Amino acid sequence: MNATRKSFFLAGLLLAASLCQPSIAAAGVYEELRSAVENDHTGDIAKLLARGADPNTPDERGNTLLMVAIRHKNTPLVDLLINAGAKLNLRNRYGETAIMLASYSGLGGVVEKLYVKGAEINHKGWNPLLYAAAGGHAKIIQLLLDGGVRINSTSDNGTTALMMAARGNHPEAVKVLLKNGADPNIRNEGGGTALQWALAKNREEVASRGAHMTTIGFNHYNLRAARELMDELKTFYCDIVGLQQGQRPDLGTFGYWLYAGDQCVLHLSQARLDETRLTHAATTFDHAAFTCTRRPEMEARLKRHNIEFTTGRIPSMGIAQLFFKDPAGNGVELSFAEGHP
Repeated sequence: MNATRKSFFLAGLLLAASLCQPSIAAAGVYEELRSAVENDHTGDIAKLLARGADPNTPDERGNTLLMVAIRHKNTPLVDLLINAGAKLNLRNRYGETAIMLASYSGLGGVVEKLYVKGAEINHKGWNPLLYAAAGGHAKIIQLLLDGGVRINSTSDNGTTALMMAARGNHPEAVKVLLKNGADPNIRNEGGGTALQWALAKNREEVASRGAHMTTIGFNHYNLRAARELMDELKTFYCDIVGLQQGQRPDLGTFGYWLYAGDQCVLHLSQARLDETRLTHAATTFDHAAFTCTRRPEMEARLKRHNIEFTTGRIPSMGIAQLFFKDPAGNGVELSFAEGHP
């Protein structure tokens, strides 16, 4: 290759290389900007933005300058970046947005400001509510709920805000979530619930009775008997009372779970052959009650199966009742709203 052609070739390589590289000046401005953000030099940042620096330029992890400012809890800088045109719903490589990071960091004022400016709070997957719960920030949780976040929204693996609050031992966050209707019985893809997470982490303040996780409803009761009687009870509660046999996890013993709609209300467990039931012990148990419909059909069913029953009424509540015994002698009440089918 002669000298002229070689010089031309090298010049071409340099030109191509320069076209493939970002502007050295622009890169320098960004590095200055990033350094100023990390060191909280708000005045320097204002000058760099005025020189044309892009506030939305991400770092190698996808974090924008706004996200970095939030991590540093620099609220004046957050205001400056928002006013300079920072995009609010950009995500870093972990799927986090600025408002998610602010929710986790407990920056209530920033969360409110970002929401007012248009930041998304109700998107699928990990969202600001779950991040606020993980950080235990009850006031931010309430703020997000007031803004319309779904109380039982879940992450990609089915985790709820209540699970995160329970797992992190944040009783005030748990109280706010339960007060707003969080469902403690939702299971994530691993089968865990909020209460199980709390117990697994030995969080007595959250999980124990009388502490911060309040009782919000009835779950189930259990009847334990020999196999023959247990099968008879299953048939009785399904065919007479109207419960349905449903899914039961492998508990290492035989039994049935009976459901009223979607709620499992009765567990039937097989007693061991050597198990002694305390039939001689005094008991205060009288009956279990179920809310039902179609009272005339139920009365006809009881008569058809020769099951003796008595009736009752609570006029002040508009309730009619049927009382009878199951095959083991346990009391059963069926409650009907008067005037309804």
